[in-house]
Amino acid sequence: MVLYALISFCLAAGVFFGGRALGRYAIEHAVYTPERIRAYEKKAFGEFIAYMNDNGIADFTDAAGIQPWFSGRSHLIVAIHNGGYAFTDTNDATLIYSSVPDAASTYELLQNEYADYWYACPVTVKGDYLRTKVVRVMYFPMYAAFRYVTFAAGIASFLVFGACLLLLVRRKTRVISRLASQLEVMAGGDLTQPLSAAGNDELTTLAENMEEMRLSFIERLRREEEMTRSSSQLLTDMSHDLRTPLTALIGYLDLVSSGKCADEERKAAFIESARKRAYQIKDMTDELFEYFLVYSGKDSELPLERMDAQTLFGQLWSDAAFALENEGFTCRAQYGEASVTVNASPRLLTRVLDNIVSNIKKYADPAFPVEADIRAEEGFFVLRVRNRIKTGPQKAESSGIGLASCRKIAELHSGDFSGKEEDVFYICTLRLPAAAEKAEGSEAALPHAQYEGENR
Repeated sequence: MVLYALISFCLAAGVFFGGRALGRYAIEHAVYTPERIRAYEKKAFGEFIAYMNDNGIADFTDAAGIQPWFSGRSHLIVAIHNGGYAFTDTNDATLIYSSVPDAASTYELLQNEYADYWYACPVTVKGDYLRTKVVRVMYFPMYAAFRYVTFAAGIASFLVFGACLLLLVRRKTRVISRLASQLEVMAGGDLTQPLSAAGNDELTTLAENMEEMRLSFIERLRREEEMTRSSSQLLTDMSHDLRTPLTALIGYLDLVSSGKCADEERKAAFIESARKRAYQIKDMTDELFEYFLVYSGKDSELPLERMDAQTLFGQLWSDAAFALENEGFTCRAQYGEASVTVNASPRLLTRVLDNIVSNIKKYADPAFPVEADIRAEEGFFVLRVRNRIKTGPQKAESSGIGLASCRKIAELHSGDFSGKEEDVFYICTLRLPAAAEKAEGSEAALPHAQYEGENR
């Protein structure tokens, strides 16, 4: 816009000075040529002398008699001064007659700038003594015409400035109008029309940002629709799946409580079946908890504790390894030398390890060891768990909610979680950022013993 304004200003300045010079040239060489000026001045001189003779005015100092003659004769000055003396050396002052209000100052200006335009003629006056007056006549309409030309050139330059600026920014206004119309379409609910603006300026950046916003909004709607479908499907499936074990659980408990068991062995079998059904219901409710943790959309702040990462992750992996070894897996762990302090929620991180353990039980080959790498890396504390993928048909089906909940929990800790396949291995990586150093005298990290007590 500044460049457009400078270009418009330069063009307007060129029009102003060029128009004024051209108008001055036209006035001096076409409209009011020296020949035309001199002819009018000679004519005016004759009419002036004839007026004085007709009205019996013999004294050039008779202003009351002379001044009425100038009525209706604009741009005309008559100057009278002594030209020579026959009997006296008296130097009378110059007399000026004109219809111009500021004739005296104009006379001085015209004396200097337009000396060649004056028509001068001596007049002999008879009185008490013989003397000569010089009558000088000046017709100067070009003086006012120059002001009109300057005014017209200023108006023209202003119009040129406005027109040029309008033409130069017209492309930008079209872009703004197009963006406005596209936004109106978006406001109406149609998100299929892309937003674009050619160029490399602020409007282009605005259009790109708005396009990113449109795409992100479309993606958000898609995720919400997918979440709605998944939620509906999950609730439908859960309702059906919960009904079966819950009905069986109630049936076994009714049999036991009613005393219809013939012997203790049959009663123990019913209780064991009821226990399995109860654990089955617990697994389903855990899955529901993880689902709502991931898709509830509530990112409220967690009450995080400042803890030593090596101690925290060592305890978490120790519990996970114990659960895996009970299922026949072999676990190995490698610890880094350095540790950092992290802000963490042990309860939620326990759920991350529970999900990792659950996936290993379902998909890992127990014939190969499960390896954990626990160490500090570049401002993060990292837990990597690697297992060999089980070959052959897998009976377990994954809903993907477990890994999604792990990612969500990591995000709540300002960290990240990933799970990926590499050849025949599956690797889960949890990273938490190191906590900022506390000032001297502030609360220290919670000790390992306190964490263990809270878990118990």
